[in-house]
Amino acid sequence: MFGIATILYLFIIFVFVGGMFVVVYHLLTFRLNKMLAWFMTTLLIIGGLIFLGINIFYFSKIDWQALFSQNNLL
Repeated sequence: MFGIATILYLFIIFVFVGGMFVVVYHLLTFRLNKMLAWFMTTLLIIGGLIFLGINIFYFSKIDWQALFSQNNLL
């Protein structure tokens, strides 16, 4: 069973990835300059993957059980 923090985290990740798809779609569909559109798309995808990798790594290191059992959340 997922905790509320995990569900919220997965929702935020879903919104982030969805936003990346929207930006990539608009960059490649309504491009003013073909080379600039591909460069920005590549930069966005690489940066987003690095950001997601770091974020998931740190999220997995948090001991959520201890955090919620001691009521130290807020």
